[in-house]
Amino acid sequence: VDGSTFTVGPNSNLTIDRFVYDPRKKTGQIVATFSKGTMRFIGGKLSKNDGGVTVKTPSGALAIRGGMFQGSTSRGVYSFLFGDSLTFRGNNGQTQTVYETGYSLDLSRGSANVRPTTPEDTNAFMQALTNSGTNFGSGTTGPSGPANPDGVQQANIENAADQQVSDANFVMIQTSIQEQLAH
Repeated sequence: VDGSTFTVGPNSNLTIDRFVYDPRKKTGQIVATFSKGTMRFIGGKLSKNDGGVTVKTPSGALAIRGGMFQGSTSRGVYSFLFGDSLTFRGNNGQTQTVYETGYSLDLSRGSANVRPTTPEDTNAFMQALTNSGTNFGSGTTGPSGPANPDGVQQANIENAADQQVSDANFVMIQTSIQEQLAH
């Protein structure tokens, strides 16, 4: 209703625990539990509000502000795609925030480290979100498939970027239409 979108890969678990939205005040909250797999979140109106969107993971909670992110519980990597910020509050109480698109929170070593998002990250997210036989991050097309040649990997990365822009444009168009209908 607010324009938010979750895209969840095969064999993933996502539960919407709370969704409250008042379109007149543009206030409310989304709280989701992402316990397994790969996902992408594109924020709607609620993501523009401080504390509007929280996604709980096995390692802690992510809060997105005005934007988009994608992540994997198995890899412990959450990439900030667009917006104001992506904040992670670990189960240990430590907090780390990403403010610049093109950076990721990497939890694979037990703490939240911010690092540049790699082409391999992007390719792995796209593979995991679109292909049920992919081992996330392995560079294979299936559990025993051949390695992804560089040309194919580059095409997948470019397609991933195009899809992200397309998804973002869809949300902006949808939001604009809803605002026009409201007036």
